Amino acid sequence: MALWSENMMTKHLPALLFGALALGAPLNTLYAGPDWAHENSDIKVDPNLVTGEMENGMRYMILKNAEPPGKVSLRMHFAAGSLMEAENQRGVAHFLEHMVFNGSKNFKPGELIPKMQRMGLGFGGHANAYTSFDETVYMLDLPTVEEDMLDLSFTIMRDFADGALLLKDEVDKERGVIIKELESRDSVESRMQEKAFQKLFKGSLVPDRFPIGTREVITGADRQRFVEFYQDYYVPDRTTFIVVGDIDPKAIEARIKKTFGSIKPAEKLGADPDLGKIVENGNEVFIVTDEEASTNDIEFISHQPYVERPDTVATRTEDLPLQLANAMLNRRFSRLAKKESAKFTSASAGYSEFFKAGALASLSVTANTAEDWEACLQVGEQELRRAIEHGFLESELEEIKADLLSSAENAVKSVETRQSAGLAMALVGSLDGEVFTRPEEDLRILKLSLEKLDIAQCQAALKKVWNFEELDIMLSGQPALEVEPATVLEVLKTSQAVEVAPKEAKELASFAYESFGDTGKVVKTETFDDLGIKRLHFENGLVVNLKQTDFSKNSISIQARFGHGKMSMPKDKPGLDVYSGPIFNGGGLEAHSAEDLQRIFAGKQVGVGLGIEQDHFTLSGRTQPEDLELQMKLMVAQLLHPGYREEAERGLDRQLPAVFQQLKHTPNGIMSTEVIPVLAGGDPRFVFPEMEALLAMTPEDTKAWLSDPLKNAPIELNVVGDFEEKALIDAIAKTFGALDKRGDFSAQSKVDKSLKMPVGGELKKLEFDSKVDRGFSMAVWNLGDDEDYQRARRLNVLGEVLGDRLRETIREELGEAYSPMANVSMTQGVDGMNYLMALSPGNRETSESVAILLREIGAKLAKEGVNQDELDRALKPMASDLDKTQRNNAYWLGSVLGGSTLNDWKFEAARNMKSDYSSITKEELTELAKTYLVPARCLPFAIRPSEEGLKKAAAGE
Repeated sequence: MALWSENMMTKHLPALLFGALALGAPLNTLYAGPDWAHENSDIKVDPNLVTGEMENGMRYMILKNAEPPGKVSLRMHFAAGSLMEAENQRGVAHFLEHMVFNGSKNFKPGELIPKMQRMGLGFGGHANAYTSFDETVYMLDLPTVEEDMLDLSFTIMRDFADGALLLKDEVDKERGVIIKELESRDSVESRMQEKAFQKLFKGSLVPDRFPIGTREVITGADRQRFVEFYQDYYVPDRTTFIVVGDIDPKAIEARIKKTFGSIKPAEKLGADPDLGKIVENGNEVFIVTDEEASTNDIEFISHQPYVERPDTVATRTEDLPLQLANAMLNRRFSRLAKKESAKFTSASAGYSEFFKAGALASLSVTANTAEDWEACLQVGEQELRRAIEHGFLESELEEIKADLLSSAENAVKSVETRQSAGLAMALVGSLDGEVFTRPEEDLRILKLSLEKLDIAQCQAALKKVWNFEELDIMLSGQPALEVEPATVLEVLKTSQAVEVAPKEAKELASFAYESFGDTGKVVKTETFDDLGIKRLHFENGLVVNLKQTDFSKNSISIQARFGHGKMSMPKDKPGLDVYSGPIFNGGGLEAHSAEDLQRIFAGKQVGVGLGIEQDHFTLSGRTQPEDLELQMKLMVAQLLHPGYREEAERGLDRQLPAVFQQLKHTPNGIMSTEVIPVLAGGDPRFVFPEMEALLAMTPEDTKAWLSDPLKNAPIELNVVGDFEEKALIDAIAKTFGALDKRGDFSAQSKVDKSLKMPVGGELKKLEFDSKVDRGFSMAVWNLGDDEDYQRARRLNVLGEVLGDRLRETIREELGEAYSPMANVSMTQGVDGMNYLMALSPGNRETSESVAILLREIGAKLAKEGVNQDELDRALKPMASDLDKTQRNNAYWLGSVLGGSTLNDWKFEAARNMKSDYSSITKEELTELAKTYLVPARCLPFAIRPSEEGLKKAAAGE
């Protein structure tokens, strides 16, 4: 269950620590009341949306949606979160999110999750929840719309609404899990964020109501605190039930009324909180530092009053100029960051409403180093002022408008293949007072708004929200930012005295790569009718695999696969893959920089990225039918004429200090720098380099490695999506088909693709430097070298069984971790690195004992074997998603077509996926467990902060 995710949280917050908000991102507010947004708007609500309210005050939203077929998504939204908590309830809202799963009217404690699993509902995969500042949302994504599945899911949701038992023993039992969750989410970034909130939103309730709560309340709040919150806020007046999927709306409406209509109205309603009033001093400087901080940010903040407005055409039209102004400003910063003299890696402007307490215009500049803060303050202030004083260029506005219109038009074309789960969350988002529309209506309003919009309006909108007389500045990052506020204000004053000139227009060249030689010819065609796949062989050796689908309208996914990837990397250059990806992808083309390509292709759905996989490279992109040929031209140009530009190297070099700061101070860093090399048997291709080694590399190193496979390796081109076959083949023939003849797929490779993963070993204790007591316990079992796909499937199911045992033992019985898990990694095309990994977040004190416990749980499974109930609870949720998997373009592109030229078994695996999974037996899993989950094949790890670092923290250093 998610407490809150970054994207959930940033819909309320400024750019601080998270980067600017996305263009036009909707913002939640506190409980908006009983009216639907479309009842007070001239915007057309989606005509397929059914809304209603029952006598008890509970509301519902129903939307029939066909994709994926035979499935439905349910959401129960309570307009209540941590802001509604009293001082002695801090953390109770989130705690309740856990408790409703731990005993209710129809499900005894410990009964609900196994019951769901037996029905095909996986905990975490199909069932989840989150708590934020002002809302709690429960989510069920049902794999079928069968009667028994609907009965179970509606019963679950009804119990969440008014049937939670909140038994004292269960509350006490769950306290340890919540504390472990608090610890697992603790980080330098979260601590700095809390400090920043205390300064930035002084006078407001919000800094004192982070959803995780306080340790004191989590460990000590009595049952009555939970009961009071549940009775006050889990009430019909604050509840909205949402159903989206392949359903009959009338039948669902009747079921909703039957299931929830008998909930009694609340005897008293919990009130919305008094958020307080943000104290605005004007020209205040806030400084928040920590030696473990990975980035150094200079943020400009301008407070604005919150104005409640209905969602109307006029409101959206009024908001659009500021959205476009911020987008144009962000493009400017993106291009400035590429310059050799730039002292910053990125910058982003945004505007966000802060519940009903206020709004913030913000500009965040991320410095190369903490010592660069003055230069970053100056560039941020001057570029913002340049836009306010002189406005924007017509070419800048046209670029942003083209991209915005293209995105809106594509949404219209793909409307019938929108996914139910995404629509369900969009309906949740609309509860903040936003009209739920179809893309056709959004496009209509956008066109109307753009007709009236000019650059003067964008300039005026930016000027309106930036009050330079009361500008606040925040410096957040490493200790070098600990400067006197007066010094910061003096630098600001000096910067403001610098005269800024208008931005100069730059002439844009046309795309330079239009022809690649004579049109290629198809010399052989193979069809696999049962899979809907066609394979074309071109005379130059190109192999093309095609599959037409209607899973995602107007979308085509393309992948060119070639070479030997990471395994072809020179062993004397560890980390070259880490270096080369950003260098290649950020380097543009010989004739065009990456920024120029962005301008050239404004309004086009084209793009390409290099992937460095274990045993191959990929060039991948996604496009739409009208841009298909242009997409192919761009991909071939990237093959033949990569830019390897110095600006890409500069960008990477500037980001490396932040990367290595995270590697040094986090458990994930140890995973990359020490665990993976161990699992690869110390092979230098899997060793993460020192920063100095990466800084010493040059684009010439990348060019020396990639040039031969880019220009000479045989290519397998895979295309999946909504295309017209003749147009696609014609586009391929003019581009990939026109390339010179390349090597033969059947030629034996001389690349060493073997690794020597250790088979078992003693506990390895790995430490990192941090004041935060957070780490991982791990156990890794060597699964041998066999790449048989049927064996891999059975090992995946075995991993699910092990994961469920981890949950039952470590979380439910012992309360030692919030989210223990297990997963299988089978590395295709590479020998000797297949493993099952069990992982449990924790702290220094328990890291060793839990690592040994993981090994013991595996050994117990090996000894006892797998029983039928465990098999059912692991397999049924996996099997229930197979239909959905097979209606996914990414599955066909990567898992079926990708590499199929040399691996015939991939087509057979696609054919028998359902029947093979359904044939898996507990005896097969038991045999695998007895073979692989024995202690002799297990390598345990304790990844933890150093004792010295924790002692420094305890001493306040």
